[in-house]
Amino acid sequence: MSNPKKAAEPGLVYDVSPGDYIGYLCGLYTSQEVSMIARQVVNCSDVTVIPESMLNYPSISVVFQQTSNQDEPVVVQRKVKNVGNKVPWVYVPMVDMPPDEDVTIDVSPRELVFTQVNQEQSFNVTIWPRQNGARLVQGAIRWVSGTSTVRSAITISFA
Repeated sequence: MSNPKKAAEPGLVYDVSPGDYIGYLCGLYTSQEVSMIARQVVNCSDVTVIPESMLNYPSISVVFQQTSNQDEPVVVQRKVKNVGNKVPWVYVPMVDMPPDEDVTIDVSPRELVFTQVNQEQSFNVTIWPRQNGARLVQGAIRWVSGTSTVRSAITISFA
């Protein structure tokens, strides 16, 4: 069932501008190819290349390779903007993962405090893998504040 009022008042949004994609595209293509896609001159040697997991999407997707060090976590950073009309406003993260899964997830900071509308806050999601046999783990992070909840899906796979 849809709720148009909640869609009109999302509380938090994940902004991504066209320029945010340049670092990702430079990891996949040449400067000439990225320039054609972006319709502007791009020199990829001057750009910080980022993996797909670092694009500021609401969802988080991480792949752990079998050959990688399984004791090392992956840290994913996201930035959200308070588009709600209530300030001050505090959001607290809740991690929803199936019990006994192959990952441990931590969100920091433990709360996002917004003192003005359109204020941005960053947070980190740290994911530690554990090898118990599952190839795919799915869950979510919910940012909860009073009557507002903003959900971000998480998918972790083991290749």
